[in-house]
Amino acid sequence: MTKTTKKKMTKADPLALEAHGLTDDVLAALMAAQPAPMPKPAAKATSAVKGPAVKREGGQIAAVLDAIKTDGVLTALSFPESNYWSQTHADKLLTLALAGDMKGVLEYKVGGTNTYAKRLRRYQEICLQFAQSSIDAAPGSAAAA
Repeated sequence: MTKTTKKKMTKADPLALEAHGLTDDVLAALMAAQPAPMPKPAAKATSAVKGPAVKREGGQIAAVLDAIKTDGVLTALSFPESNYWSQTHADKLLTLALAGDMKGVLEYKVGGTNTYAKRLRRYQEICLQFAQSSIDAAPGSAAAA
């Protein structure tokens, strides 16, 4: 039997930087060529005087309030057809308010935390105020006398 001698293969380590031609000089040149870090943005200027928080009324709620102020009539709140749940609640609140049933409007439960539920609760407050004002303005009431 003959012994074959294996030549020791010397491979360069693939993770070594020198295997890729990155010497200390090349690395120093790359580091020097990097752009300077971006400066931090300046803080936004804020006014020293802050006014009171203003609650904005917009969209359909504003239209309902305008109709009450100008015509003295409570108008219906409309929701998209896909949201029949909110529309049925709005219709029920409207009928209770037009009937002057303050207790019914006050005890009517509107659940949920989405935008439609928030709009319904705001509409419920408006219906309650409208029912109160219609009771106060009714002939024979203590406020009308």
